[in-house]
Amino acid sequence: MNEEDYLSVVSRMRLADGTVWSIPITLAVDDKQAASLQIGERVKLVGDQDGVTYGLLEVQSIYQVDQGEEARRVFKTDDPEHSGVKKLLERPATYVGGPIQVLNRPKPMKSYLVLLENYYPADRAFLGVFPAAMRYAGPRELFFMRWSAKNYGCTNFTAEELGITPLFFEYNFFCTKCGNMASSKTCHDKEHHMALSGTKVRGLLRDGQCPPPEFTRPEVAEVLIEGMVEQVRS
Repeated sequence: MNEEDYLSVVSRMRLADGTVWSIPITLAVDDKQAASLQIGERVKLVGDQDGVTYGLLEVQSIYQVDQGEEARRVFKTDDPEHSGVKKLLERPATYVGGPIQVLNRPKPMKSYLVLLENYYPADRAFLGVFPAAMRYAGPRELFFMRWSAKNYGCTNFTAEELGITPLFFEYNFFCTKCGNMASSKTCHDKEHHMALSGTKVRGLLRDGQCPPPEFTRPEVAEVLIEGMVEQVRS
């Protein structure tokens, strides 16, 4: 996002032209990179791990931001223990924004390929990846994901303001007695209910531990643990 859109999204959840948009999509650069850029030039967007050129950015603005204010507005906290805040504060506070021409799209994640290869019938399963990282931004991220889903063609979801029909589902859990996933509508025997938060699962994976097979298939857990180890090394 350019500076005008960024400031508008952070403060009022809309682009500068009034279009609803809840999370700032930004590109942070360090001082050396910022000094090498000029307004109006086109630069390559290259993957830092694979060297692939994913797109071209026309530099429209180079600007400094208050990351603390961004954190408080977007995440409702500036506590660095929050995963989204931590990631934000680790980035430089200089952003570059402008129109992007897409040249390549990220490939499917290895963990999903493992699922397809081992559990889903090849003639009935199709993998489509939503190319956006988790930000842990609560209601703002929920809105962002629903709006993005609409852009992908979704017609039924959980946000009426977006012009799509809401569908409501209760919280699901694994029931050791039933031997499958269930909800409060289908199972009332609470002593057999198993639930793990995303934070707990990520903690287990970071520690090299496989979550219970009721939550994550062992083949997938191994891939995720391997990925987290590589992140730590890099």
